[in-house]
Amino acid sequence: MKTRMTIFALLVSISVTAAPVGTEFTYQGVLSDAGVPASGDFDFRFFLYDAEAGGSQVGSMVLVEDLTVTDGRMTIRLDFGPVFGGTALWLEVGVRDGASTGSYTVLAPRQRLTAAPFAQHSHAADTAGTATTAGYAATAGNAETLDGQHGTYYRTWSNFLGIPGDLADGDDDTLADLICSDGEIIRWNGTAWNCGSDDDTLFVRTFVVGPVGTTTQNGTALRNAIAAITPPASQEEAVLLKLEPGIYDLGATGIEIGGWMTMEGAGRDLTKVTGAACGSSASVLAIGSNRSGLRRVSVENTCSDGGATAVAVSVTGADVTIEDARLGSIGAANSNLALSTSGESGGLWVREVELKVENGISFNRAVYNYRPGAIYERVTAEAIGGAQAAAFYNHRNDVAVRSSRLTASLGSIASRGIDNQSGEGMTLENVVAEAVPGDAPSTGINLQLATGTLVGVRAIGEVGISISGAGSSGFTLSDVSVDAVDDGIYVNNSEGVVMHNIVIKGAATGVGGNNSPITIMHSRISGTTTTVGSIGDTVTLEGVILNGGPVSGPVTCAGCIRNGTFGASGCP
Repeated sequence: MKTRMTIFALLVSISVTAAPVGTEFTYQGVLSDAGVPASGDFDFRFFLYDAEAGGSQVGSMVLVEDLTVTDGRMTIRLDFGPVFGGTALWLEVGVRDGASTGSYTVLAPRQRLTAAPFAQHSHAADTAGTATTAGYAATAGNAETLDGQHGTYYRTWSNFLGIPGDLADGDDDTLADLICSDGEIIRWNGTAWNCGSDDDTLFVRTFVVGPVGTTTQNGTALRNAIAAITPPASQEEAVLLKLEPGIYDLGATGIEIGGWMTMEGAGRDLTKVTGAACGSSASVLAIGSNRSGLRRVSVENTCSDGGATAVAVSVTGADVTIEDARLGSIGAANSNLALSTSGESGGLWVREVELKVENGISFNRAVYNYRPGAIYERVTAEAIGGAQAAAFYNHRNDVAVRSSRLTASLGSIASRGIDNQSGEGMTLENVVAEAVPGDAPSTGINLQLATGTLVGVRAIGEVGISISGAGSSGFTLSDVSVDAVDDGIYVNNSEGVVMHNIVIKGAATGVGGNNSPITIMHSRISGTTTTVGSIGDTVTLEGVILNGGPVSGPVTCAGCIRNGTFGASGCP
């Protein structure tokens, strides 16, 4: 298109009242195409320059799209911001057909702007309550343009800056792919969106149980109340069983919560359900049905049968939520478990829960997790004594523990804050895992035949972190702090272990390895006897500060400092 712009008039909009004058002005002209007045919709692009040719751009670009031109005549309101300070300026105009997405035709020559009868009142305002243009106002209650652009400019996605990558990746960012069952809602589990029970849905039926006499009589009243409730079959029949403050002693036989049923106490310090249920499959409280819950209550098992297992709460149902609760097993049973979970599928969320076990002869395990995909958040778990004490024992894949403190002590064979057995894809975030030295070596975090990620973790023990038999994907450790007596981190027969921002102190050996390729970057490692030692595969150190004993075994260094000596390549 051959175009020629003829300047018809150039006016600055002013007010004849006492209202302030803005920075917008009206531009009028005649557009011709091959000598004939143009008609139709056109896109215009305007720039201001400080010279007739070349020079520097002044102010912002102004785009006006699909402006209707009739018989060549057009009127446009332009706002380049507070740029008119007395310096001569020239206007450059670019034009293209309104249906085109191609380049603009720049009209020549640039048009010089001449002075208007009235000077502009203010180039920048602190407040613009109502403004035709708000290019530089600190606040603008009502503006037709923003930074010189009319609203139509912001209808095009490509005109926005700083678009988050998750929105600009081309997908719709919707949850349409999730198909939930009746009564379920879409919930964030800390890693991804999934379907789960609607904990905030109003219960259809509510039953209240209160103390009726002795603690044993209270327990009988609770048992009778559950037996009298018609089991719910769906969310439309959901039951809330409220327990008033008191102690409910169930004796040697526990109770089970049915599906679509939530037991709620008056608070973990006010409502306690207790019993002495002994046996490998016995527990004080069993959650064996789906979409059940427990909250604001304490559950305790006092079984003292030295040949039995004592469990406070057992979970086999799917989509179960336990929150704001206190669970414990404290009798002299053979094994004490505060929370025992199993089942091959179905969500399990444990939040804001205290767990404690002690006095068990063989095993004291606060959490005994056999549920894949379970999520534990803001959990405090403690295991004391027995042959093996473990605050968190895991044997399943894709388990996450976040913002929790896990402590084990006085195990005669082993004490472990976290004892992870063959659990692939384990995630630990912002977790403190402590194993207090007892009669046997203690390990803050023990990871066997497993893979996963540790972020923001602190490990304490005679051995801080032990990794053995990890697969090819190995473990990634980031922002991890270790306080240890013997080995800070020991890796045995494992692959793909990568460590970032690791701090190890107090250990005889900072990092030890056996037949395990290890990469450590940007870390600080101390070891009084050996800083880093390896038997077998090479340990690679990049940007690591080493303090204490020597580096031994097949270790390569790049940009490392050892005891104040820097080595650009090779271990100093």
